[in-house]
Amino acid sequence: MQAQRLRQIRNRNALTQTQLGAAAGMAASAVSGIERGFVRPSAARAHAIAEALGVAVEDVEELREAVRYHARRGRDDG
Repeated sequence: MQAQRLRQIRNRNALTQTQLGAAAGMAASAVSGIERGFVRPSAARAHAIAEALGVAVEDVEELREAVRYHARRGRDDG
């Protein structure tokens, strides 16, 4: 389950969903949805999450997939 990878990295960094959300500029509920695989972040949000966690987007599968998805669509809804 790739959605668990984001949670593992967040927990390894001793961050709550609220703390990660604040660092990445989004609500804790958005972080929760991404971790559970219910929400696909925009490319900009994927990069913000990766930066907040101190990892490359490529290190977190669901973030990498979000960037690919938006690149194929030719847009980034922020």
